[in-house]
Amino acid sequence: VEERTDRGTATAATIVLSAMSIFGRFAGGRLIPRTNMIRFTIGVAVVQAIALATLSFMNSPLPILLSIGLFGATLGNMLMMQSLLIADRFGVRDFPRISARVGLIAFSGTAGGPLLLGWLHDAAGGYRASYLAASLCSLIAVGVFAMASGDTLSTDANQ
Repeated sequence: VEERTDRGTATAATIVLSAMSIFGRFAGGRLIPRTNMIRFTIGVAVVQAIALATLSFMNSPLPILLSIGLFGATLGNMLMMQSLLIADRFGVRDFPRISARVGLIAFSGTAGGPLLLGWLHDAAGGYRASYLAASLCSLIAVGVFAMASGDTLSTDANQ
């Protein structure tokens, strides 16, 4: 953000990202019991892809902050959905074993993602390619979740 605007906007972006992540998680927590978790996750991934793609083209403070806020709201929900989807699909008994494996894969992405996006930044001379690549990854996740939805998950814990 500082590269495109100034230090104050970058500071505000950090606050907006964090606040919207928390707000998004609370809002998602109220919606999830009323909807199919896979569909909810697909929706969150689509919004995340839109937020990242939009962010790649923004150069002024307000649009950047709006895109980052939208991304933050999706981030909070994606973090929450990982555990909920594992528990719902595989049950509590197998949760620790499966969650540990998923965590290893997720950690690899968390560690390798910034490396890839930084390399793209350097190769392309800016963050546009990085944000578009991250947006593409979200769209790939949409496809993966759509394939997983063939065997639908329950919409609440009682089913």
